[in-house]
Amino acid sequence: MLPKDFDHQVYILGYEVNISVDKWCREIAADFALFIEKEVGPAIIVGISYGGAVAIPFADQNPELTEKLLLLVSAYGLSDDGGIL
Repeated sequence: MLPKDFDHQVYILGYEVNISVDKWCREIAADFALFIEKEVGPAIIVGISYGGAVAIPFADQNPELTEKLLLLVSAYGLSDDGGIL
């Protein structure tokens, strides 16, 4: 639950569940950046689980769009085939 005085809009971004390992985290982050840049502007980025593996390169590639970065139960590494270590 968000605090009552939380004055930010919240967007939940997802990705295709059966995504190919050809679509790496940096590519997903770049796709999200297009949306964030066009529709939202600088935002608090929250990465949950595999989303953390996307949020980290998102913040790295787009510091101007990242007000804050919050990682929750995040993956800490990926194998060569895109699996979580």
